[in-house]
Amino acid sequence: MTLEQIINSAKTGTDPDGNPVVQIDLPAWKELMALLEDLDDSRELTRLREAVESGREEVVNWVSAGKMTLEIETDENGDIIIWEPTLNVYGVGHTIEAAIAEFSSMMMDLHEELDASEDTLSQPLRLQLGRLRTILAPGYEQEKTP
Repeated sequence: MTLEQIINSAKTGTDPDGNPVVQIDLPAWKELMALLEDLDDSRELTRLREAVESGREEVVNWVSAGKMTLEIETDENGDIIIWEPTLNVYGVGHTIEAAIAEFSSMMMDLHEELDASEDTLSQPLRLQLGRLRTILAPGYEQEKTP
């Protein structure tokens, strides 16, 4: 639905107190909110681009910063799956927010489990713990060593 269609679908009237009102049906309202969010995102991206171009902000590649690459897909039930393939950690939810929340919880749980048994971990699990520490608390290893 375009902005013009949304505006054309709006109806004007008055509330019980005689104040002017504009009525928009729910699907048109949702479309309008999505358009406004897109506009807000566009403004934020423009602001960030201008900040980077002026030197006020620095862009750091997530890979070089020790971050992770997440893969996102939708399963046959419509649930969203987010996972990090090298750590084999995932989260599932009906919304992207729910999937991210579950993914974050799984990351923290895995970190806690591995951290609690660090002295008995196999070498691959020690590497996994190190990667989790890099992601969750950059600089952890530097702080830990005297």
